Parts: sequence; C-alpha cells; structure tokens
Amino acid sequence: MILGIPTDDGTHVSAHFGHSKYFLIIDTNSHEKKLVENPHEKEENEAAGHGKLLKMLVQNKVNKVICANLSQKMEGNLSSLKIEIQKVNEGTDINILNLSSVSGKTHTP
Repeated sequence: MILGIPTDDGTHVSAHFGHSKYFLIIDTNSHEKKLVENPHEKEENEAAGHGKLLKMLVQNKVNKVICANLSQKMEGNLSSLKIEIQKVNEGTDINILNLSSVSGKTHTP
C-alpha cells in the first residue's frame, strides 16, 4: 500500500491537508519514503490547487491518505479516486504510526 501524509516538517502530520508544505509518500511494502512538495501550496486558485494535489497523489499511486483535517469537497474527490482516508490528530508523530498495519480507523465519506 502507498500512503500519502501531509506534513510541514517530514515528521508530523500537518493540521492542513491542502496547505501542508509537503506530502510524505510511503510504500509500506518496500518501506521507501519520499518527501514531495505539495503542488497546492504554490497555487493561488483553490480549485486548480486541489486538482494539482489530486494529480500528484495519483501519479505517486497513493492508495490511502493519513491526515488530521480535510474539506468535504476533498473527501469526495479522494473517494471518487478510490483513495482511502484515515484521520489522526494533527501533530501526530509519523514515526509512531503503525504503518505496517494501516487498517486502523478508516473513514470513507
């Protein structure tokens, strides 16, 4: 499974999904990690930013996002792309998340 986690520092879950500085992309099978700039962050137009963010997640083959907050519209967009959502508290240390067992509390809008 490939996870996408919004983060501002590469270590903690960001409070803002669309406006985080980065996304940590984690392949739970190979344990590969990469920090990708959030394309939404540089986009002034909110709708265009959402589109660029969704495209980045799809290009990185993300199956599930782990986040603190996201808009209802983004939840719908992720759902239409069959990307699962798991919500955690903002500021959660990514290193303590049990990424080998990503079942947890999954939210499907």
